[in-house]
Amino acid sequence: MSLAGMASLLPRTALSRPMLSSTLLTPSAALIRPSTIIAPAVISLSQVRTATKKTGGSTRNGRTSQPKYRGIKAGHGTLVKPGDIIVRQKGSKVHAAHNVGMGKDFTLHSLVHGRVHFHYDIARQRNYVSVDDGSLSSSVQFGAAAGLSPQEALAAWLPSEKMEKERLIAALDIERYLQLDGFGRYRYVLETIDEIKKKDEEALERTAPLRLLSKVRPFNLVDLTRL
Repeated sequence: MSLAGMASLLPRTALSRPMLSSTLLTPSAALIRPSTIIAPAVISLSQVRTATKKTGGSTRNGRTSQPKYRGIKAGHGTLVKPGDIIVRQKGSKVHAAHNVGMGKDFTLHSLVHGRVHFHYDIARQRNYVSVDDGSLSSSVQFGAAAGLSPQEALAAWLPSEKMEKERLIAALDIERYLQLDGFGRYRYVLETIDEIKKKDEEALERTAPLRLLSKVRPFNLVDLTRL
């Protein structure tokens, strides 16, 4: 049979590609298996839907409250009339004393015509405000008539915080204070404060008759509470 006849008997696939000789295959190529061939990455064509609504922003200044304007509105020695605001505050940092009223929002206002006086109570450790309508300032003169110095009479009625602390330091025995422990010092200071307050009460008792008979203002039953 001729070569042309033998070629007609072979399949077309065998003729379309050349056959590799076993002698041309290298040892590394012979070890390659079909399972080790890496397939190309599959590209996903699925659509991802994103958010179409814009998120709302936050704010820190969205309040519409009005300012309170707190603080001292009438200083020490200021002339006031009934209804004038003396202190606008949050909480009772300053307490109402003589001729001063307090509102439901802790606002202090004057009840009479007079001058504003801020004073301090060292026993309670509180700041007070009073309005002097003439009777408080005259207590200094009454104290002089009763044998008190102006400083003692003023300390009995309207002492400042500085005045109260100076009186406490002057009344303390420093050597005794240094020998005590923490709790002993605390009790010793409280005992000294009680002694100072007793002296103030005695001074008020001596000036009470003069204050009640004074013509500075009409007699008021509230004065009896200071006896």
